[in-house]
Amino acid sequence: MPLMQFLLKYGDSIAPLIPLAAFLFNWKQVPRRVYIILGYLFISAFVYGYSNYLADRYINNMYLYHIICLIEFLCISIYILSLIKSRALKKIIYIQSAFFVAFFFSNLYWLEPINTLNSNSISLEFLLLIIACSFYFYELTNSDTMLHFHKDGDFWIVSGFLFHFCSSFLTFALYKYTAKNNEFFMANFWNVQVILYIIRCIIISKGILCFRKI
Repeated sequence: MPLMQFLLKYGDSIAPLIPLAAFLFNWKQVPRRVYIILGYLFISAFVYGYSNYLADRYINNMYLYHIICLIEFLCISIYILSLIKSRALKKIIYIQSAFFVAFFFSNLYWLEPINTLNSNSISLEFLLLIIACSFYFYELTNSDTMLHFHKDGDFWIVSGFLFHFCSSFLTFALYKYTAKNNEFFMANFWNVQVILYIIRCIIISKGILCFRKI
């Protein structure tokens, strides 16, 4: 199998290993608040790896995307809460989290069963996390860290997430419509998502390595 084809097929399970490797290289310098992200990456590598295992055997793996969606939202929300100082902004994130959990299970029950791709909940997840990431950058612009933001590990980690969520939000939001009306979209949908996901993990790796310079 050519290297590019291998990466496009299994990139989602390989990509989380990049920041995890960066952590092993720099584990003494990584602050505890980042451990929730490292735990999420470890779970992601396992879930996506198992998902690819099922896909290779033509077994439905959609339920795994429901699981990782909820885990991803909660872990990233907890991480961003650890970075934000404003009580008002934290309150908004708590409200967002409660709303998302309620929507997630309602969507699972009424709209997108466990054996289908949960594009509705993924779209909402991305939108709410874009807002949460924006809160972090809002506070960053008003802090002393802004003077050396390019050396700050948290900046790169949040940037990695924001890049991925912004570049993928509309794709998932329009998934149901485009899947029925655009064969080219369906043929390239997963390939594009895997590439964006790999870039996200590389940016997060940069953040983890930045902690050793602080």
